[in-house]
Amino acid sequence: MEFIQLLPVASPAPYSFALNSNCTSSNNSLWAQYYSPAKPHPICSIAIGGSSAYFINSTQSLQVLNNVSEVATVLTYESNPPFTYLGIPQNQVKNLDYTATTFGMTTQCKPVSSQCNLRQEGASTTLYNCSDTWSGDLGGTGPNWDTAYFTDSDMTSGNTGYGVPNPYYWGYAAIDGTGIQSTSGSAGLIGSLPADILGLTHGGIAFVLACTITQYEIEYDSVNGTVTRFVSTLSNDSVANVWQVPPTINGYHAAPKILEATSTGIFSSTAQELADTIALAYSQAALALGAQAVIRTPSLAVQERKSFLVSRVPAAPLFTLVAANLLFGLLGVILALIAIASSGGDVREVQARLSIVGLVADRFEGQRGRDGVKEMDDYFEEKEGHDSMRVGIDRNDGAGFAYKVWQKTA
Repeated sequence: MEFIQLLPVASPAPYSFALNSNCTSSNNSLWAQYYSPAKPHPICSIAIGGSSAYFINSTQSLQVLNNVSEVATVLTYESNPPFTYLGIPQNQVKNLDYTATTFGMTTQCKPVSSQCNLRQEGASTTLYNCSDTWSGDLGGTGPNWDTAYFTDSDMTSGNTGYGVPNPYYWGYAAIDGTGIQSTSGSAGLIGSLPADILGLTHGGIAFVLACTITQYEIEYDSVNGTVTRFVSTLSNDSVANVWQVPPTINGYHAAPKILEATSTGIFSSTAQELADTIALAYSQAALALGAQAVIRTPSLAVQERKSFLVSRVPAAPLFTLVAANLLFGLLGVILALIAIASSGGDVREVQARLSIVGLVADRFEGQRGRDGVKEMDDYFEEKEGHDSMRVGIDRNDGAGFAYKVWQKTA
């Protein structure tokens, strides 16, 4: 089985996100960031000149949007509605658990094609009228779209230049000209369309969505790569402006992701399912574009996670085996003590006679080699000054040979 060991980390890793210092001096609205050489001021995300507007840190935003950034990535926390939030690329957090703060948003869209009187008048005209401030013609084929931001859910107040509340509102009217027909039995991909989705004369569909966008400040726990705690707090309006302004000015960067969601969402079984697909795509794109305004800061807590494989056995057999091994050890000690206590006297005599020296003395020294002695040398005649003996092989009286001893002659 796998065993997990948790170790403290001395210095917190930079896994949290905070706004850069330029985003803390104004409400970060569109006109608050208008650049004027006469009155220079810190700019949070968008620099607006006389005829152009550009990201302050386009590299970071576009890298996050295309999921190639080493600073941040857009993650999704599954809930209802799903949260998108800025997180740390997974290749940087291996074997680490942490608590961090970040920014996130939810986008909730609903189909309002009927309320906006979406209709086709002729093959090349597709009209909608959601309010006095938002209406238009999408044409007859696509892809084509129209978007607008509002400060109210009725889509009547489109003056967002001086800032938006949190939540704020977004309208999305679109045609997807994929060749899908609305007539049953035609050569198209589907035979009938859900309510609030309009089939067009030359193929394709049209629809209008009304969306509510809410910005949050988030604290979360990541354990073994999984979010185990996710706490969201409604952000103030200045934070909401950080993420509302970039898609407003340079929304064409987000368009491919939203159009892709539109193209895949047309196969939804209901208009609400289509709306949910586009809502998630908008959150992911908008959050990425606003990522230029954030910097990495230390996490609130971090610990290292180490794993290694260990065996697992039932407790009773394990403790029985340990106890048996201890008893064998105790038995070995007892036998050793008995051996030590019995090692004197006859035991040593027998041990000496079983040695090579004892066997030689017994074979060649006659009775002297068999009598009891204190030292091994006492077995031999030479110990007392007698002449040494000669040992050799000689023929027996029979047909064989044997060892024989001769007295050494001068």
